[in-house]
Amino acid sequence: MASDLFTTVPIESVVGDFCRQSAMKFATISELMAFLELREGWQAIENWEELSDLEIFRMCIAASIPHGPVSVISEASYREGLGAFQIQAERLTQFAAMHSAIFSECMFDGDLLILDGNGHVAWAFHHEGMYLVFDSRLVI
Repeated sequence: MASDLFTTVPIESVVGDFCRQSAMKFATISELMAFLELREGWQAIENWEELSDLEIFRMCIAASIPHGPVSVISEASYREGLGAFQIQAERLTQFAAMHSAIFSECMFDGDLLILDGNGHVAWAFHHEGMYLVFDSRLVI
């Protein structure tokens, strides 16, 4: 059941917490995404529109997810009454597999951001079919 899988919190609260923990000075998701879009390391996913959420998740995110809580900000997060989805990292595969059934839209359809609860790593998926794994500890 979805209510057992995640809770929701305001998006800007999650982004603010992540940025404070990582010592980045961004106040909004727009500022954080603009910063990430300028980073090197984006990788294209061939034929991404033909892949399932689970296939994309396994391809670009699953291998580097930490343990503990993470926050997922998908297009569904912007619906009234929702927000960032807080979930245990160990259950992200299940969340990716169920996202379409729960929200009637693909998880990897628009921009997607996954933030680790420790404020270190951000996984970003761009609506043009590219992804980035960003570790704030490696920024000098």
